[in-house]
Amino acid sequence: MWIYNNQTISSPRGITINGVQHPETIFYLWSKEELAALGIKPYHPAYPPAGQRVVSSRTEEVDGEIYERIETEAVEPPADTRTYSEKRAAEYPSLSELNVALWEKVVEGRPEASEALEAKRQEIKAKYPKPQS
Repeated sequence: MWIYNNQTISSPRGITINGVQHPETIFYLWSKEELAALGIKPYHPAYPPAGQRVVSSRTEEVDGEIYERIETEAVEPPADTRTYSEKRAAEYPSLSELNVALWEKVVEGRPEASEALEAKRQEIKAKYPKPQS
């Protein structure tokens, strides 16, 4: 990535500078110093870490390359506004899993899968209790 005239160039492309058309190959074939003579400098953007947002940014030049420097702060996760039943539904086993477990228990006489799903269901109900009215 490069910067020219305060505009970022994310991938090589032809560029016109002072009325002269330069092909995209200058980004591959020219040295950093030759590009700098035209005002084109390597650019290193900064990206905030997950769960952070940018509160300020600045650029600084180091050895002919432009680096973005950022200050970040934590982002508060949005409040979970789902109802208890929506939260439960999101974590309950799928109908396909229930069908297979029921088949194994009733038809094949193997209750292990249905017992495991019931334990999971009880765990989810405890995690998201029904509100008292």
